[in-house]
Amino acid sequence: MLATLEIYHIQNGEYPIFLIDDIDSELDYERIRQLLVFLNGKIQTFVTTSKESFLERFGNMGKIIHVEGGKPIIY
Repeated sequence: MLATLEIYHIQNGEYPIFLIDDIDSELDYERIRQLLVFLNGKIQTFVTTSKESFLERFGNMGKIIHVEGGKPIIY
């Protein structure tokens, strides 16, 4: 996955927008931390999760958009 991002960057001169759905369903918190540190400030990334524990650990690494009743709330 990360190699694909780098190949895209080399070929196009920019990084794509990166979407990660339900990030904590497959990765443990250490792997998530490593991934987010790599992506932070380099690649615009959107991450979804349904777990508040994720926000407690990683919420300071970006903006949080909570969607409730179809309406977004930005923190």
